[in-house]
Amino acid sequence: MEKIGIIDLGSNSARLVIVELFGEGHFMVVDELKESVRLGQDMERDGFLKPSRVAETIRTLKMFKKLADASRVDRIIAVATAAVRRAKNQRSFLDEIQATCGIKVKVLSEEEEATLVYRGVINSMDIPKGLILEIGGGSTKIVYYNRRNMLNYITLPFGAVTLTDLFKDDGISPEAQAAKVEEFFTE
Repeated sequence: MEKIGIIDLGSNSARLVIVELFGEGHFMVVDELKESVRLGQDMERDGFLKPSRVAETIRTLKMFKKLADASRVDRIIAVATAAVRRAKNQRSFLDEIQATCGIKVKVLSEEEEATLVYRGVINSMDIPKGLILEIGGGSTKIVYYNRRNMLNYITLPFGAVTLTDLFKDDGISPEAQAAKVEEFFTE
């Protein structure tokens, strides 16, 4: 029996799930924790992860590491998605996590992320053909599947955090705001 910690570092939140693996694909969730870090916030202007968001994420990952150590996990698997994938300061951010938290983070490709979204959803439903829509903080994935096989996917370069940043209340009328949103989605 192996106990692992899984960290998902998204554009909006960081999540830790500690599981015990029993073999043959069976597992039990031992503990889980989710923290809002908003890592992707305000990236749209210059493409850099902001120092305050990086500091909050590092603080959260240190807490996750302490919880994982207290739970005696055998290993930690950590992945990052859209915000880190697009960040111009990705390398320095990942190096800082490794140095301060002792956690090596893998940045998922769009395809790897879509595959994990598919795998996470497909076994929780009995629908033979369809689309899976996953709206993250920094991207939106649409996965097409048939007969329990992933056939295609697309990753759209916006999510809850990026859209909030683009369309935050800047004092314009609701009509002007609606026009701004419509223009964005018709481009």
